[in-house]
This record gives sequence, C-alpha cells and structure tokens, in this order.
Amino acid sequence: MGNISGFTTTQLITEEQILTLPSLETLDALEIGEIAKSLCVIRNLPVAIEVRIGDWIVYHASLPGSKPEND
Repeated sequence: MGNISGFTTTQLITEEQILTLPSLETLDALEIGEIAKSLCVIRNLPVAIEVRIGDWIVYHASLPGSKPEND
C-alpha cells in the first residue's frame, strides 16, 4: 500500500477504524470538533478539522495556515 505524509495506507485505515464511533449525537460531534480545534490552536497547527455523522458534516474548521487540500 502507499505512503501518505509519513503514514501508510494501512495505518490510515486502522486510524479511521479506531476513530469511527458506533453512534454520535450532534452536540457530541460539535464538542469533539471544538476540543480538536482548541488543541490545534494551542499547538499552532495549520489543519482542517471535520467531524461527520454519516455523510453530514456537523463541524468544520480550517485553521490559519491550512489550505483547501487539507479538507
């Protein structure tokens, strides 16, 4: 499998499986997004954060320094 930014495709698939929750309410999704944003702002990370429930994007933030391809 390939290598994306230091991660193998297998590692990314494993990470996705670990981070996929069996259920998620809207307020929980918003809280997860805000926590992630706060941590990334403190660390000055140029990232885009997205929290979904199925196909629905419940939370999205593009922090300073991130680019459209970070989405």
